[in-house]
Amino acid sequence: MLRRFSYDFNELSVTKSDLEECIGIGCDLNSFPGQPEEALKSAADICQIQGGYRIFETIGKDYKERQLIAGEHYLKTGRLIFGQLAESDGLLVFVCTAGEAISAYAGKLMDKGDTLRGYLYDVIGSVCVEKALDKMEKELDAQMRKRSLGLTRRFSPGYCGWDVAGQQKLFSLLPEGFCGISLTSSSLMKPIKSVSGVMGFGSKVVKQERPCSICGKRDCIYYERNSPIKH
Repeated sequence: MLRRFSYDFNELSVTKSDLEECIGIGCDLNSFPGQPEEALKSAADICQIQGGYRIFETIGKDYKERQLIAGEHYLKTGRLIFGQLAESDGLLVFVCTAGEAISAYAGKLMDKGDTLRGYLYDVIGSVCVEKALDKMEKELDAQMRKRSLGLTRRFSPGYCGWDVAGQQKLFSLLPEGFCGISLTSSSLMKPIKSVSGVMGFGSKVVKQERPCSICGKRDCIYYERNSPIKH
């Protein structure tokens, strides 16, 4: 089952605080009065937010190799993600993008030497994709609850031990060019401001905390905000 969605930028309520959180510890955009607000206002006309997902109502599991089996395809997600999805009956494979225009505009500004404004638009592109996925997840969670099913967190190739090359298998589960997103031979998505991943669902699924404290990846965007370990 394939489904698509699109959101208006203003639906996502992206704030200056969201940008600061994405940029990282120590960021205070108050040092640049007016610029974040201007960028957020004009981004509404630049971002083209769309996405979609495919639902597999049943999946298989290879516990020895820690792989999920969707249709005829194997997703070798790694130990941590497999553990979070092991109780799932089904799988949801998703993609979402902010579109090509926001990255192109950010790059144009940077090429002209307007580095700060270019960087702000680049960050806005990243943030609005995550906010769109938060909205998608909330809507899906409500749908699953009506079926008395739980929904896991979302997981993407490149995180928690899932090799980024896993994008190739993941994209093979979706139609070519689905939602205007394609994949390069090196497993990079185009447009750049795009996210892909999976979520599990099932009658025994309970959404767990992110496995940050036992994950070895310290450059993950989620690590600082979720891990009890401060460094």
